[in-house]
Amino acid sequence: MTEFLNEWFQGLEKGLAGLNVQEQGSVLEECGKACSKSFSLGIYKMVREQSTDTADFFERLKGSIPEIDVFEVEKGKVYEIHYKKCLCDLYVEGLITNGFLCECSRRSLLYNLKCVFPEKMWKVLLLESILRGKDRCVLRVLSEEKIDVSEVTD
Repeated sequence: MTEFLNEWFQGLEKGLAGLNVQEQGSVLEECGKACSKSFSLGIYKMVREQSTDTADFFERLKGSIPEIDVFEVEKGKVYEIHYKKCLCDLYVEGLITNGFLCECSRRSLLYNLKCVFPEKMWKVLLLESILRGKDRCVLRVLSEEKIDVSEVTD
């Protein structure tokens, strides 16, 4: 089975390489959601239930996942999550080693945040990646309050 999976995922990597960035993003967005639902979203929901606000959430998240460090860049708005190692099971199992996978991780984090803080708008930027040659993964997280257009008056 391992030989089959290795061959199959090599085919996936080649297929992704043939897509433009937007097409890759569409595929990897769905992969990121599936990854989230399989494990990490549960952690994010548990941490959110225990948190009083965004800053408290990110502080508690750091304590819930030993392989990460979280830094507040701008109070309540901008955070950086530093991964000491790649936590993706596909990478850990040696099935995918291509940097395309990092877009899946970025989208997974974005999905988790949107699920636990639906009242906010989120943006996640990939700054560094182990699979792209760095010694750690760094994702910058930006949040803003959503504007309720029903409350806007002329």
